Amino acid sequence: MKHTRWISQFVPLFLAAAVALGAGAYVLAQGNAAKTRIILIAGKKSHPSGQHEFNAGVELLARALNDQSGLPVQVDVVHNGWPENEAIFDGAKAVVVYSDGNAGHPVNGHEAKMSELAAAGVGIMFMHYAVEVPPGEKGELFKKWVGGHYESGFSVNPHWTASDAPKAGHPIGNGVPNLRANDEWYFNIRFADPKTAVDIYGDAPTREKINRYIHWSPAGEKALGTKQTMMWAV
Repeated sequence: MKHTRWISQFVPLFLAAAVALGAGAYVLAQGNAAKTRIILIAGKKSHPSGQHEFNAGVELLARALNDQSGLPVQVDVVHNGWPENEAIFDGAKAVVVYSDGNAGHPVNGHEAKMSELAAAGVGIMFMHYAVEVPPGEKGELFKKWVGGHYESGFSVNPHWTASDAPKAGHPIGNGVPNLRANDEWYFNIRFADPKTAVDIYGDAPTREKINRYIHWSPAGEKALGTKQTMMWAV
């Protein structure tokens, strides 16, 4: 039941974010009845059943967008990593990756294609673990593509309950009520300097709120008590 409540609260925010990634195309779609194409890429299975269900997760989100949102969108799903045929990206207005990060990231070896898509104005979104890459070349690419990334040893990943309303006045927050969810909320994200990201959702972690168990750091300790950005856009 806890997971059902979390999904029911999170999905509207995801839908708003995914559509906002292709906002320019959305205006066009309203005028000519065309559908805005969104590609969801699921990473390979890496965790026990019920954890990090990448394939099931993208299917759920695709169904919500294609069948339940009422929006003029066409969502295509890629299972188990990078697509064998990159022609699937032709005409896409947004690409969403839900996967492992670091060595298990589907984008590994395909950075040039992702840079090409970003340069063409295609919206890019990385969900949860997929936002984690090492500092250096890959970290710098993520800063260009999406404004920041999870950096091991600097960012942290405790479980805790966050509660806030998405940024008022931003397209991603339109129509989305306050979101309260207990999850593995990453914070102390390594953002570009100067910061290019727009804060969409966040809360202030405290020692009383968090359940820390792995990947803790002195940097995370210093961030306690200050409002943290957990969702953002560029």
